[in-house]
Amino acid sequence: MPDTEADAITLIDEHLRNLGWDLKKFRKNHSLKQLFPTINFSEKEGKHRPDYTLIQGDKVILIEAKKKGVDLRAAIAEARESAKILMKYGVNVPFIYASDGEKWYMQNLQSNTIEVPVERFLKPEEIEVTLDPISSSINTLDLRYYQKIAVQQIITSFLSGKKRMLVEMATGTGKTEVAMAAIAKLLDEGKVKKVLYLVDRDSLASQTYQRFNARLGDRYIVRKFEGDFDDISADVVISTIQMLYVGDKYKIFSPDHFQLIVLDEAHRSYYGDWHVVVQYFNNATVLGLTATPKVDKDVDNFRYFGYPIFRYTYSRGVKDGYLADTIYYKFLTNVDIYGIHDLGYDFDPDDLGKKVDIPMRNELIAEKYFEAIKFKENKELKKAIVFAASIKHAENLRLAFIKKYNELMGYSLDNAESEELFVSIHSGIPNHKELVSEFQSPNSRIKVAFTVDLLSTGIDAPDVEAIVMARPTKSRILYLQMKGRGTRIYKEGDKVKKDKFILIDFVDSWRLEKEEDKPITNEDIMREEEEEEKEIQELTGETEVKEEKQTKRVGEKKQKEEQMIILDIPVTIVYSEVIAPEVKNELKGISEQVVKQVKDYLLAQEEVWIKKTQFETAVRSFDYFYRKKGNNKNIDENYLNELRDFLSAQGITEDMLKDIYGEADASFKDFVEVALGQKSFPTPEERKRNIVKEWYIKKGYPKECEKLFMALYDFRKRNPNIDKRAFFEANVVKEYGGLRKVKECFKDINSFWKLYDDVVKEIG
Repeated sequence: MPDTEADAITLIDEHLRNLGWDLKKFRKNHSLKQLFPTINFSEKEGKHRPDYTLIQGDKVILIEAKKKGVDLRAAIAEARESAKILMKYGVNVPFIYASDGEKWYMQNLQSNTIEVPVERFLKPEEIEVTLDPISSSINTLDLRYYQKIAVQQIITSFLSGKKRMLVEMATGTGKTEVAMAAIAKLLDEGKVKKVLYLVDRDSLASQTYQRFNARLGDRYIVRKFEGDFDDISADVVISTIQMLYVGDKYKIFSPDHFQLIVLDEAHRSYYGDWHVVVQYFNNATVLGLTATPKVDKDVDNFRYFGYPIFRYTYSRGVKDGYLADTIYYKFLTNVDIYGIHDLGYDFDPDDLGKKVDIPMRNELIAEKYFEAIKFKENKELKKAIVFAASIKHAENLRLAFIKKYNELMGYSLDNAESEELFVSIHSGIPNHKELVSEFQSPNSRIKVAFTVDLLSTGIDAPDVEAIVMARPTKSRILYLQMKGRGTRIYKEGDKVKKDKFILIDFVDSWRLEKEEDKPITNEDIMREEEEEEKEIQELTGETEVKEEKQTKRVGEKKQKEEQMIILDIPVTIVYSEVIAPEVKNELKGISEQVVKQVKDYLLAQEEVWIKKTQFETAVRSFDYFYRKKGNNKNIDENYLNELRDFLSAQGITEDMLKDIYGEADASFKDFVEVALGQKSFPTPEERKRNIVKEWYIKKGYPKECEKLFMALYDFRKRNPNIDKRAFFEANVVKEYGGLRKVKECFKDINSFWKLYDDVVKEIG
C-alpha cells in the first residue's frame, strides 16, 4: 500500500513500465529551472518541482505523486501551479495528472473543466494520438479551436480508460462535428471497431446519418438503423433509442458489439425507462453530448457521467464570435402565465393552450413582432419561429400574424396571398417533414413558422432572426432549445449577415436566463419523457395514450369557470423592456459592485410588475366568481374579507401591496379598487400638487382662491421665466377671477407672486 510518497512513486513507476514506458523519458523531481534552463524564471518560480515531467516535442505533461490518503484534487492543484508558470513563459502543457499509485486524476488545462478520475496514464503510442487528435479520414482543418480541444479531451479520456464522458456545448457550437471527429480518430487508430450513435428524434437520425455518411462514408460503413442484419456490418450505426427499444431490436447485436456509444442530447432520460438498451452494451464507453446539463437529487447526468470533460458555453460562443447575441424584447400582459398559474390552480401542459390562446393576446404578440423587426420602416419580414402552447394556439397565432401583416401592407385583412409567408409546422400537418426541410433553406418562401415544439430541436436554420416565445414553460431545457434556434451566426460567403437575433418574450422566459452552469431540475425532463412515450406509441402502433398523473384540482365546474374569467379580462401589456447587447457592453467598464446593483435593481423592478400582475389578475378573477354567485355588487366588508382569505392563500398580503405600490397609507379597499380599474393612485406629479394644496390651506389663505394659486404654481413651475403680464392674460387665470380676485385675496400682485417662491423654498 502506498503509505508514503516514496511508496506512491514506486507504484507509479511500475504502472508506467506496465504501460510500456521507458522511465528515462520522464524527468523526476527536477526543478523548473533545471528542466528549462533557458527560461528566465523568477527565483520562486524556478524552485517548483513536479514529481514527473514528460517532454514530448513542444508539449509537456506533468504528474504529481502523493501518498495514499492525500486528496488527489489538491495534488492536481499543485501540478496546475507548475503548469501555469510554464504556460506563462510559452510552454504548452495540455495535460496534468495526479496519482497515489492506485488512483489517477487528469485535467485538460484547455477544456474549461475540472479534473476527472481516470483509470490510468496514457500508453506511449497513445500520447501522439492524444496530442494530435485530428483524423486523416475527414477534413478537420475547419474545426474551430475549442472543437479541437474537445476532440483532444474525448480521445484522452477514452484512452485513459474513462467509461463515461460528458461534453457540454451550447446549441450551435458543433457538438456533432466534435463527436464525428473523435469517432473518426478512434476508428483510424483501431481503438474502436463499432460505434452506436443515439439521437432523440427520427428526423435527427436522418440528418445525422447524412452528415456522417458525407464525411466518413468513403472509408467506413455508416448505417441508419433499420433493424436488419445489415446493421451488424456497419462501423457506425445511427438510431433513436426508441427504435432500438421497440421489439427489443437492440438484441440483434451482441452485448460487446459496440466499443463506443454516443448519446446526443444526453440530458434526456436515456437511462430512465429504457436504460436497459444502454445497459445491454455494458462494456462500451458512453459519451454524452448536451447543451443543457441536468442535475437532480435522484437522477442526473452528472451522477451518471461525472463532471463534464469539456464545456463551451453560450456566453463564450458570443464572446468568440461564433454565436449570435440576443436582443430581448420582454412583454408581460395581465393574463400571462404568472397571473394564471398562481391563482391556486395547477394546469396540465396540454391545457396551457386553452389558457393563453386568447384572441386579444394573440393580436398583441403579432403587433409586437412587427414592431420589434421595425416592419413599418422597411416592409421586410425577418425569418422567425413562433413557439405556441398548442396546435390550435399555433393556428390562431398564424391568423393573427397574417391579419396584422395585411393591415400593415394595406391589403384586405382576408388577403390569402400572405398565407405562403406564414406557415404552421407541427405534427398536425401531414407534410410537416417537407415543410421543415423547406424552412431550413435560406431562400425559403416561409418567413414565419408557427410550431409547438417540433422546431425546438433537430433543425439547422442559421438565418432565423427572431424567436417568439408565446408558450409558457417552466423547463429550462426546453427554453434553451427554443432559444438555440436563433443563436447561430449566419453568413453568405465571408459576409456576416446575422450576428444578433431578436427574442420576443411574452411568457417571462427571462426568468430561466440564469447562470449557464446552473443545474437543470428533474421537472425539466418531464416533457422530453412524454415526447419519447408518444414516439414509442407511434412506432408500436398504439393509439391509447397513457393516463398522465393529474395534480389536485378544484373540481370540473371551477376549472370551466376559471377558463371563462381569463377570456373575460381585457388583455393589456403591463410591463415591457428591451435588453440589447449594447446595454450589457456599456456595463463592462463599471465595477462588479455597481453592475450587481444595477442588475438587482432591474430584477427588483421586474418582480414588482410581476407581483402587481398576480394581484390584479387574482382580484379580477375573484370579482368574477363573487358576482356570478349573485352577491351584492358593492365592495363591502363581506367582499373584502372573502377576498383577503383568497389572496392570503396565494401569499398576497396587505403589507406586500403597500410595498409594491409604494402606498403606505392606502387601505385594502384602495388596492382592490385600483386592481378593478375603478380608481388609480396619484402619480408623483399629482402627489406633489396635493402637498402644495395642503401647504396653501395650512397657511390660512382663502379657499376660494385655491385654484388661482394652483394656476400660479403650475405656470411658474413649467415656465420659471414667465412674466406677470403673460400670466394674467392666460384664459384659465381670467376664468379663475384674474387680477380682481388676486387683489381680493392677497391684497397686491407682488404678495401673490411671491407665494410660489415661498412654497418652493419650504417644500421644494
